[in-house]
Amino acid sequence: MSHPHITVAVENNDEAQGILRVAQRLAAERDANLTIICAIQPFYTLYADVAYQPTLPDGSSIEEAARRECNRSLSELVGDICPKAELRLPIGDPRHEIVQVANNQHSHLIVMGLHSRKGLSRLLGSTTAAVLSGSECDLLAVRPADAPADGYERVLIGVDSTTTAGHVMEAAKPFAERAQTVVIETVVPPISSIYGPVPAAAGESWPFPAVQEDLMKAATARVVEMAKCHGYRSDQVVVEAGQPADTL
Repeated sequence: MSHPHITVAVENNDEAQGILRVAQRLAAERDANLTIICAIQPFYTLYADVAYQPTLPDGSSIEEAARRECNRSLSELVGDICPKAELRLPIGDPRHEIVQVANNQHSHLIVMGLHSRKGLSRLLGSTTAAVLSGSECDLLAVRPADAPADGYERVLIGVDSTTTAGHVMEAAKPFAERAQTVVIETVVPPISSIYGPVPAAAGESWPFPAVQEDLMKAATARVVEMAKCHGYRSDQVVVEAGQPADTL
């Protein structure tokens, strides 16, 4: 039986250490192999409009110099924290390179840092969201500054009331089992925020409060049932109305 595989995406900065420690702990718990990837962003993709490609005094490109520096600093760090891991330093768009490595390795999990809070990022971050969309496995987004080496004390599991919730709950179990506090959160968008214009167009008033209450009860029953099936308690389930991106 082959060992599970974890792909770990890092940058050459101070945040890499926290991400690597989380990845190493997961690998040890799952007896998994690790591949560490630090993708070097091509200069032209960042400054395409200036039509300029700098070269260094030794004739090498800025990407090659960055790759050498990454290899120097990350090789030592990876050797200290993840001694059995493979380190890869491709030159290319990180969003594509991370997905390609993970899919080619048939990874079971991708671990990477969570940085930006702009745009899509209110939940993820542009690179993280792109990797999640393009990969074939689960993704663990780590906030590097708060990354624990020995597991998470508080775990929030965000799910909807569809059948995918069961998969999410099951995937979260290795983290939840070691946590002191676990909350399974389902956020139901208010009906009025979705169908608000309909009553006015129809010339009648919809019973939004009663319908919303019935919807909340149905969602609660559904999520509680799935939670129990996956070994969680009913009192760990919280269902509330709101916008998922804001409430979670």
